[in-house]
Amino acid sequence: EINSIHEEMKKYIGSNNNNIRVSRLNEDDNTEIFLVVIGESVRKDYLSVYGYPLNTTPFLNTANGIFIDGLVAAGPNTEQSLTRTLFKAYPEKNKIDWEINFVSLAKKSEYETYWVSNQGTSEYGDNIFSALAGTTDKSKFLKKGPYYTSFNDDDHMLPIVSEIINKNSNKKVVFVHMMGSHEPICSQINDFKSNFKLNNQAGCYVASIEKLDLFIKKLTELMKGKKYKLMYFSDHGLSVEPDRIFHDLGGLLQEYQVPLFYLAPDEKKHILVKKVISGVNLIDLYSTFINIKTNVTNENYTFYYADKLPDNSNPIIYWKKYRRLSDLVKNQPPITDIEVNSASVNIKHQ
Repeated sequence: EINSIHEEMKKYIGSNNNNIRVSRLNEDDNTEIFLVVIGESVRKDYLSVYGYPLNTTPFLNTANGIFIDGLVAAGPNTEQSLTRTLFKAYPEKNKIDWEINFVSLAKKSEYETYWVSNQGTSEYGDNIFSALAGTTDKSKFLKKGPYYTSFNDDDHMLPIVSEIINKNSNKKVVFVHMMGSHEPICSQINDFKSNFKLNNQAGCYVASIEKLDLFIKKLTELMKGKKYKLMYFSDHGLSVEPDRIFHDLGGLLQEYQVPLFYLAPDEKKHILVKKVISGVNLIDLYSTFINIKTNVTNENYTFYYADKLPDNSNPIIYWKKYRRLSDLVKNQPPITDIEVNSASVNIKHQ
């Protein structure tokens, strides 16, 4: 299926679809940098900002912005999820429009576009997203082959991002694709000094969430003095057992429940919005995030008015075919008996 999708995509990726009409949503928006951070394998229920009892997200816990509690990933792995998130999907037609995607909409809006990735460039669907990255004005991958060729730290992307944002004063959309919490999970920690003991797989997974929190903090520090907006979402979650972290592929509810949030320097409050949103509609939310409205996206999807969206308690997901979230039968609460290096982190975020 991945090979078939890749062949179809190659026919259309990068095409200039003249049927897409784009205009500014707010002419007074003076944002210089729109930063889109694509997370990897992150379950929402392991972030203390969403209620996890261990303090895994000390920065995000108090960061000013809008946190959506209810994003449902389009699929249970990177390829099946992001092909229906970064590209325009029509579930009712079982079709993906490859010409309408996160990059093409930014380019239609005359933004400079950049892609920085710690993912692979080939195999397992990586070639789909490296092809999308190739349609930006400039892309940079830390790896030269499949995702498993090395365990580069996500922090190695920070100097590249810094160079991009300081390159000139033109308006930019910068995509940062993390390796995040992908298995083998303990190999992703590298030399990060965690507050949690890495004595089993679950401990490493919790540490990877803590590491994500620090990565987002470092990105915001790079942006100091800039007029920026940051949007983060994860592609999917994983099954997390004490000694095994893996793609359950299809049946686990928590594998689809992922974080989504928005940060900006002019935000004055920390707002949590409980609203179920399908990953298929993230392209609509992304469009208003980069301050555009189009004839192929729904401008009602905005961070500011997410609480006004119609309730969608049973959204569409994809695994081998389109189905509903209610088809999932497995349930796996997060593991909370993780050993810590300091008693101070074992405090539930209020």
